[in-house]
Amino acid sequence: MLIFKKNIYFIDYSFTNSAPFGIERGDHEGPKPIAYNFIFSSLANDRTLFIELQKMPESLAEERIKMFFPNASRFGSPAILNRMSKRLLRAFLNHRVWYQMNCYHFCYLYDTLIELVEDYSYGDQNFRENLMPELKGQPINFNQFLNEYFFHTAFLIDPGRFSKMSAKERLRLGKIDHSLLGILPTPEPAPDDEDVTLQKVINKIPPAPENVELEIYPGNPYLR
Repeated sequence: MLIFKKNIYFIDYSFTNSAPFGIERGDHEGPKPIAYNFIFSSLANDRTLFIELQKMPESLAEERIKMFFPNASRFGSPAILNRMSKRLLRAFLNHRVWYQMNCYHFCYLYDTLIELVEDYSYGDQNFRENLMPELKGQPINFNQFLNEYFFHTAFLIDPGRFSKMSAKERLRLGKIDHSLLGILPTPEPAPDDEDVTLQKVINKIPPAPENVELEIYPGNPYLR
């Protein structure tokens, strides 16, 4: 299981007893995608994508990966992102162990999720309802989703802006949101509050092999 700011494996039995992973109760901000299904659909679709990329010439695969992963492709080749994709999906489906992600993983997830949001947004009513029936064809509020489930999106900061930050400002990264998507509330402390991969992602440094792996989190992170 993957650790997000909010538990995506939570089942709201008070709302439904039929959906396998529950449909979260809506609020004044309107309907929202079921987090579990939203993330699973993105990760599952990526497996088909990477199989297709492996059949292409390397130069063409490099160009395609930039289209689908505009942020993650800055630090990861098709081969690196393919390994990350496999590990994320495997950990996502493992309901026995909690896995902690770093900024490389969250950057990858950001790209794959927003790609699905774009597909949904440009689809017709039937396509939308088949892809995410809980939304009834209404637009996805991706900012709201990020606010609820991502600890921060500081990994999106431009390297030039990052280099101009003071030491004090850099220390705050990952603890408050610096997304260009709008001002979001201060997130809860992340399990990887002092994630050293943040600076590496911002500066487009390829992940070391251990950075591609997911760290096992002892116990349940939501019972602290």
